[in-house]
Amino acid sequence: MESRGFITAGWWGYFICAAIYVVAGIRAGDWLGLSGSFFFLVATVCFMVPHYRNKGGRSDD
Repeated sequence: MESRGFITAGWWGYFICAAIYVVAGIRAGDWLGLSGSFFFLVATVCFMVPHYRNKGGRSDD
């Protein structure tokens, strides 16, 4: 697997973990944990956007 494939797998791992933490925060009713998890999820998506925009060309990853 290429380096880019490992980076992509890592970002998807972060995304899945963040989504699970959001669900856990909702189920526990922990608003502080939920807000932290939500910001972690949003930050992960923000890092994934440029990764996918550079898919066809040269990557700075």
